[in-house]
Amino acid sequence: QYEHMGGRLHGRSALSPLIQKQDQLNQIDSLIQLQIQRTSNPVWIVPENAGIEHFSGEPGLVMKWQPIAANGTAKPERIAGEPVNPSLIGLREQIIKDIEALSGAFDIIKGQNPTGVEAFSALQLLVERSQSRFSTAFKQRGELYQNWYRIALELERQLGPEEKVKATM
Repeated sequence: QYEHMGGRLHGRSALSPLIQKQDQLNQIDSLIQLQIQRTSNPVWIVPENAGIEHFSGEPGLVMKWQPIAANGTAKPERIAGEPVNPSLIGLREQIIKDIEALSGAFDIIKGQNPTGVEAFSALQLLVERSQSRFSTAFKQRGELYQNWYRIALELERQLGPEEKVKATM
């Protein structure tokens, strides 16, 4: 835990803000996959008694219909599958940008220099700014090691060999 949350056993971690966005991303991916499975296959519309029994390949659905409505001059027709809606792809990209913003994973943290920035001092400033959101986590980790070291020294003092205690004294 990096931040204590009142009334909760577990505190807030650095990844807590990402959970909702990751759920949204998973839902969009599932929707895109469902759309591909249901609408991307082509469909053949074939008049009944047209003498067509099988198609080469896997066209998807083959729908039979009575050509009486078309004065008996109906021919087989192929209807192409629908592509994935571009708005879903745009929404997915926006959610990924939101996840990067919430996690603080900007170009500089990923090891990519931003365009137009070459000076070391400017790059170091960008690194410090991008890591500033993790200051609570770094502080908690430092306190953890401080407490662990205090306990380790006390255990060594109480239970360690006498020669080490005398040498230290």
